[in-house]
Amino acid sequence: MTRINTNVSSLIAQKTLSRSNAQLQESLLRLSTGLRINKGKDDPAGLIASEVLRSDIINVQRAITNSERANQLIATADSALGQVSALLNDIRGLVSEAANDGALSEEQIDANQLTVDSSLESIDRIARVTSFQGQRLLDGSLDFITTSPGTIDAFAQALLGTTSDAAATATVSGGAANTTINFATVSGGTAQNGATISFVNGASASAVSVTFTGGSLRFTIASGGSTANEIISALNDSATAGAVFSATVASGETGAGSFSAGAATGDSAFAGGVDGNTFILSAKTAGDQFNDVTVQFTSGGSSDAESVSYNSSTKTLTITIEEGQSTALQVVSAIIAEGTFSAALASGSNGSGAVAVSTTATTSGGFSENNISSLQIDQANFGTQTSIAVNIQIDAQASRAQLNYSGGSLASDVTLEVGGTQGFEVFNFGTGSTINEIATAINLVSDATGVTATVDGTDLQLKSQDYGSSEFVSVKVLNGSSTLFQTYDTTGSSQTRVNGTDLEARINGVDATTDGLNASINTSTLDLSFSVNERLTAGDSVSFSITGGGANFQLGPDVVSNQQARLGIQGVNTATLGGVSGTLFELRSGGAKALGTNATGAAKVVDEVITKVTQLRGRLGAFQRTTLETNIFTLNDTLENLTTAESSIRDADFAAESARLTRAQILVQSGTSVLSIANSNPQNVLALLR
Repeated sequence: MTRINTNVSSLIAQKTLSRSNAQLQESLLRLSTGLRINKGKDDPAGLIASEVLRSDIINVQRAITNSERANQLIATADSALGQVSALLNDIRGLVSEAANDGALSEEQIDANQLTVDSSLESIDRIARVTSFQGQRLLDGSLDFITTSPGTIDAFAQALLGTTSDAAATATVSGGAANTTINFATVSGGTAQNGATISFVNGASASAVSVTFTGGSLRFTIASGGSTANEIISALNDSATAGAVFSATVASGETGAGSFSAGAATGDSAFAGGVDGNTFILSAKTAGDQFNDVTVQFTSGGSSDAESVSYNSSTKTLTITIEEGQSTALQVVSAIIAEGTFSAALASGSNGSGAVAVSTTATTSGGFSENNISSLQIDQANFGTQTSIAVNIQIDAQASRAQLNYSGGSLASDVTLEVGGTQGFEVFNFGTGSTINEIATAINLVSDATGVTATVDGTDLQLKSQDYGSSEFVSVKVLNGSSTLFQTYDTTGSSQTRVNGTDLEARINGVDATTDGLNASINTSTLDLSFSVNERLTAGDSVSFSITGGGANFQLGPDVVSNQQARLGIQGVNTATLGGVSGTLFELRSGGAKALGTNATGAAKVVDEVITKVTQLRGRLGAFQRTTLETNIFTLNDTLENLTTAESSIRDADFAAESARLTRAQILVQSGTSVLSIANSNPQNVLALLR
């Protein structure tokens, strides 16, 4: 059918050409952008998957950057700590040289001290200036913040006076066997001295009665029928006399013998009662600041008007009394009224005895020590919390190795080999050597053996200097039988070598790894170590909280606690670097462990500090290698895989798109030609009109 108003062939050609142009434009866009998905309509599901992968890729890239930056921070700290270690080694060498004071002049030691001072200043400077992007690294600002773990406190005390209350006593006997009774006053003092004991007839058998009036303790008995046991029972049952006196059967007797009225023999009157004047003086503040206070009594006061004054500069407590009249109870009241110290009567003292001007005493025993020390928190994961509660439960306290000798002075010559963790020494002791002499000889070389000796009554105790299962004490007799110098462990078993024991503790319910007094724990949320106070005992617990601090590193792509690491970096200034032997600051000129003052103590401090700095470097290095570097390697692998997955979804395949482009170009050209033909078809109508 031939029409001129409607050209269907042209419409079909236009439609086909439009589609071919759209395909051509799509191929051109993909080839020009390199992406298969440029708009959501290109592949809605693919676009969603691609965008999620793109987000993961960006997060992983940031995590890699974070880890690399953390690695650089740790490397900066480690580099500075390397310089601190070098300075410490130099100081250690100078300390060893200064100990050779027999060959060095005082001027040479002073020159070494100046070098030590300079090195200590350099360590403080390194601690102050070491930083990364403005963050100080070694001044302690990156250490964890904790609440106090508490202290074990004791008050300085002194025991004053010379006598405690003594009970008045008397012994009576009915004359027959098993009738001896020992009487005593229930409380001490002189009040019942002179009281007499008498027996009168008038009671029926087994119906003994007792009275105490006018200084006389009187028993009414059935003469020849009442036994010593019945007399004692009557006294104990008496509400009045029994509150003043007590009685027991004499040792080795049965108390079954009978008494007769008026037949009492022996010490029938009470004597020996003493009014005590002993009291305890205690500082009102716990700690050692009131140790070594001299308590001094002076005359010139008046009874019941005693005066007390304390001179803090000379550490002297002066008590003014009336000689021979002021009692311990009055002195106690005056001390309490002054306010610096407290005082109380000693157990068994009624305080009515007089205090003499010649009474003197010195306070001691005060201390205040941390429940735990050397607390080091390496890592702590707060999670969603603002603090971490830490509870330490002591199941068993650590002990030193200990051997005891209780044989007294040596019965013959003995050659002993005494040894510990520091080494062994041989001692030759002659016949008659006392345990005090043996202790003195062993203590002279305790630094070379690690064994110290103390005398406790008749026992010689040989102990390791430190605590733990690695510590030991060994005593061997080298010139014969071990019976020449028999040693025993603390249970009384014969031993020649014993080891100490380690602490047993739980931290937040988890069994701690222990070594001597040291304990540590390493879990996914907490990594810490500390030393417990040797005064703690089994059953004690210590609690504190980690409230902040530490350097928080974001190591994973997601901002969640298990993809973060919070690392603590302790300060390394000379005031905080140290151990049980003291701090590095004490090595400065004028310090307690300056080279010319205490080279041995200085060596111990430096050795402990070198160990601590080395451990800190090792911990930071381990964090770098096992956490940061492995994390970077893992994240790079993850990034590679995520990028590959995202590329496979979104990127264009140039080979395929080039083929599609060629096809679209051909179709466009063909469509254009066909459209030209279709548009010219209506002209054929003109042939019909000619």
